[in-house]
Formats: sequence, C-alpha cells, structure tokens
Amino acid sequence: MEYNDCNGFTYEDPEYGLGFGTECRKVGKWEPVERCHDELVYVQEPWYPGPGEGGGNGGGNGGNGGYVPIPPEGGTQPMTAPNARKIFSGDLTEEQWKKLENMLKKIINDCMGEGLYKELSKIFNSNNKISFNFSDKEKGAKYSPINNVITFNPNMESGTLLHEMMHAYQYKQKNDVDIWRNQTINSEIESHYTQYLYYCRDTVSYNESDWIKGKIRGVWA
Repeated sequence: MEYNDCNGFTYEDPEYGLGFGTECRKVGKWEPVERCHDELVYVQEPWYPGPGEGGGNGGGNGGNGGYVPIPPEGGTQPMTAPNARKIFSGDLTEEQWKKLENMLKKIINDCMGEGLYKELSKIFNSNNKISFNFSDKEKGAKYSPINNVITFNPNMESGTLLHEMMHAYQYKQKNDVDIWRNQTINSEIESHYTQYLYYCRDTVSYNESDWIKGKIRGVWA
C-alpha cells in the first residue's frame, strides 16, 4: 500500500522573507493479506522515489522509481525450494527441488494443506526430515514409515504429494509400524478424503491427476 509521507519546512527568501513549504515522497508500508480466513500474514512492498518525485535522489539503479526488491540478508542468493527443504531431504537436482517446491506451494496455498505442512514442519525438523525420491520405476507414489521415505513418480501432481504427506503425519501420531499396518484401511480413507477435498478447491491439479483419468490405483499407496 503506497501513501504520501509529507513534512513541512521553512525557508528564508531574500526578497520575500520567511516562507513555508511541504516536501512529500511516496513510501510503502506493511500491508495485511488475509490467508485461510482467520490468519494474517504480512508482505512488505517498499517503494523508492525516482528523480524529481521528491524525497532524495531516487533508489535502486537510479531509474524512474518503483518497486525495488529487498536483497537477502548478507547479500546472498535465496535458497532453492525453502519450503520443501524444511521437511524433505534427498539427493535431488535443482530442477527436481523446484518441481517439489512448486507442488508444495500449491498445497500450502490451500488452507487444509497449509495446516498439514505446518504440523509436518514441527515433526520433521533438521535432524529428522522425510527423505524424498523421484523414481520412474514407481507407478504412483508411496510413503515408507520404516525408512521415512516418500517415493514419487515424476508424473504425479500435488494432490498425490498431499496424500503421501498425510500418511507421514498419520504414522507419526503413533510412531509404531505395527499400529500403522493395522490401521491401513482407516489411513487410506483419511488420506483419500483429504485429497478429495483438496481437488474440490484445486481443479487444475484434479484435471492433471489419475483420478480424472480413471486410474485411481495410481495413488493408492
């Protein structure tokens, strides 16, 4: 949100004497953006005036003013796939990390998916991340609680990732492989219902999924 920041000043004119003036410049401030109905996040949108627009000599590269991104702390480049790397680990290429991050962004953009991601980020910290592996040999995707690994076919989409993330969350509620195996049917019902609700709000992912193609077995794991 932009607004004018104005300050008054006085000056002495040799011919007319004491005078008053106002100097204004456009500035930016924190703007609340609603997320998930009951939570506010804040996005900073700084604005630096260009030459002739008041308040200094302009910012950035000395152009005509406008949005200038704030560089990362220390001047370093931002990490690739920060959301994905927070809960996942693996020997992935940069392109694979980007693919995983893009799917995860879709999930986080959904209120339910964001809630699941937050819970997983509490469970799977820097010492205990979910190992992630893209594999063409896997027909769909699966989560292995014994090794804490998600194996994922590169052709699968974000709804399938959400499904496997749900399995990781379910297992960690009991943290027992035998209980996990005995609750397979319940776990699948929960995960598929979660996936269904997600598809109801993200029709793009649904249209890319095996659900619409009649290959539901591709995500039953």
